[in-house]
Amino acid sequence: MWEVQSWTVCGGWENNWTVTERDGTLGPQYFDTYQEALHELAEFFDDAREMIEREGYTWEEYGYDPEDFRIVYVEPMAEAV
Repeated sequence: MWEVQSWTVCGGWENNWTVTERDGTLGPQYFDTYQEALHELAEFFDDAREMIEREGYTWEEYGYDPEDFRIVYVEPMAEAV
């Protein structure tokens, strides 16, 4: 499975992308394919680009640098029985 990671000053590369679990808690988001993760990341930057243009910000003012994101393969964990 794949995850989108972002660079954080205190934690290094981390998966900060979350989804709401069935019990209402937030959990990390994973993708079945690299293409799915890439699509999600591209949509994120499209949304950010629209907001930046609408609000008149620069990427630096908005606080996102595309180089601070990456997609990596992670081994699935065994599920508890």
